[in-house]
Amino acid sequence: MLTYVAVPYQVYQLSHSSLYVGLLGAAQLVPLLLAALLGGALADSLDRRRMLIVSELVMAVGSAGLFLNARLSHPSLWGLFGIS
Repeated sequence: MLTYVAVPYQVYQLSHSSLYVGLLGAAQLVPLLLAALLGGALADSLDRRRMLIVSELVMAVGSAGLFLNARLSHPSLWGLFGIS
């Protein structure tokens, strides 16, 4: 939940542009809508426990990617878009 605030803040700090912050919101919205539709269908047909474990692992890898990007001497703005 912290990333909902931290990533847009970091995008603004790197770009000094509210346009990029808005584009980040759009870039996060499209996969969210697609994953919600697909995830609902998968939840009905697959083992929910395994699906939960896989989704938590994917989120952990994404969080690690955000952490590693933030630790770089020059964090990548496009890396934030890709990981988010």
